[in-house]
Amino acid sequence: MALLHILVTLKELLFTCDLNTATDYLAQAKDSCGLSFLNELLRKFEVLQYLCQKRQEPDPKLLELQQQINTWMNSHTNHNTRVRFNI
Repeated sequence: MALLHILVTLKELLFTCDLNTATDYLAQAKDSCGLSFLNELLRKFEVLQYLCQKRQEPDPKLLELQQQINTWMNSHTNHNTRVRFNI
C-alpha cells in the first residue's frame, strides 16, 4: 500500500511540479520506507535529472561562435570580410 501511495504522489508531482521536486520526494520516500524497488527507481530519476540539466547547458563551441560573430559584427559592420570560425 505504501508503494502505491508513493507512486501516485510521484506521478502527481511530475504533472504539477518538476523533475527536481519529484526526485527529492522519491529520495525522501526511499529513506523512510526502505523498499529496494525505490533505489532503482531513484537512480533512474537521478540519471534523467542529470541528462535534463546537461541538455540545458550551453555548448561552449556555440558560445565561442556567438562571441566571434558579435565581435566581427561590431568591428566590421560595413566591410566585406571573410570570417573564419574554428569549430
